[in-house]
Amino acid sequence: MTFETWLAFAIASLIAVKIPGPVVVFNFGRSLGGGWRAAMPIVTGVALGAIVALTASLAGLGALLAASAAAFTVAKWLGAAYLVWLGVKLWRAEVGNAVGLGALSAVTYALLAGRVSEAVSRPSIRQGLNRVGGAMLMGAGIATATMRRE
Repeated sequence: MTFETWLAFAIASLIAVKIPGPVVVFNFGRSLGGGWRAAMPIVTGVALGAIVALTASLAGLGALLAASAAAFTVAKWLGAAYLVWLGVKLWRAEVGNAVGLGALSAVTYALLAGRVSEAVSRPSIRQGLNRVGGAMLMGAGIATATMRRE
């Protein structure tokens, strides 16, 4: 790989990591409800999930899924169902009782949300954040289920 290709990849990766996704939206909403301490279990879960994904990748799971259409389809449907389930749970969650779900990005947004929580203390706004995060997770699950392997 040339240096220019690596640099383009590194810059694109850094940009992608900083774009808030469903976990960040969820973490932000949880932080608004309970401060930064309430978000730390989520940050821990994100970091542990990244470790599991990295370990599976290093163990060759990616190569197995690339080589086996059946394994890929099973993993895709299981992942899609899980995302939809998480989205529905978050959508239905009561304000302040949300179900626990880029560790550095999660910490950054958790600290930011802890500071903003006093300004945004209305339950309707927190419920809106739960709904946005739930809709994003459900959308990710549906998109995963309908994605075609090429």
